Amino acid sequence: MIGTGGLLGGMTGSALGAALIHYTPLQTPDLLLVGAGIIGLIFAITLLLSRRGYYRQMQGAADRISHTAWPYQSSSNRRRYLLLIAGALLMAQLVSPLVEFQFMRIVEVSFPEREARTASLALFFSVLSGFSIFVNLLITPLILNRLGVLAGLLAQPLMLAASTLGFMAQGGFISAAVMKIGDRGLSYSITRSARELLYIPVDQLVMYQAKAWIDMFGYRSFKVVGAAIILVLTQWTTLAQDLLSLNWVILISCGIWMLLLVALHRHYEMLVRPVPASVGQPAAMR
Repeated sequence: MIGTGGLLGGMTGSALGAALIHYTPLQTPDLLLVGAGIIGLIFAITLLLSRRGYYRQMQGAADRISHTAWPYQSSSNRRRYLLLIAGALLMAQLVSPLVEFQFMRIVEVSFPEREARTASLALFFSVLSGFSIFVNLLITPLILNRLGVLAGLLAQPLMLAASTLGFMAQGGFISAAVMKIGDRGLSYSITRSARELLYIPVDQLVMYQAKAWIDMFGYRSFKVVGAAIILVLTQWTTLAQDLLSLNWVILISCGIWMLLLVALHRHYEMLVRPVPASVGQPAAMR
């Protein structure tokens, strides 16, 4: 519900931006002031919650973090599992700037006038958030409950690879939009839910440490790598005269991404497998 609330906010904000451009004298730069006003509202709400004690840390809360056993896993396998989680998630962040660059290039060509471009982007991101809400509430539970975690994790790279092939066959705004929805639309819905399931069998303290590294450092670092690939192929060399080379990078990255997910799922299955009652008992009790 928290994730869906964030998506609903994104859909509402995008629709508001489009409405302001269409029905008021505001222009694209003025939306920055609207955004600043919303941030000010967030600040006020956060301050109110803080004064009511919602952010007060309970005494000894850190000491109550439980430590769970990792059955059948050596220390090297534990590290490998966390590295596979990081690798799979970071591949998504590597691909994201490539998709974003191609989508924005197509938008620039399709809508050369600034205000029309802003309104079209706002409407598109509103539709994208609506698609994510639909997937999050209706499709995600069906896939995760009936097909399992691996299907949920593979949904994004599979759709992204298929939409990239479609974009290569016939470039245009519609195919670029489908590719963008395949990337961000699924990332904010089914991929996020399946990703959280990967941390369930992990020791809580290790989970917090790993998530902090991945979310704060890994995501940003791999987005920088993706941006560097764009610069190398489009600005610093003559390797990419058009968007074709970037499409091949996306397809290869999706292939590596899916291989990592398959290997990751093997480790996940080992972790969630029920532990025999005899494991961990003294020899005299077996």
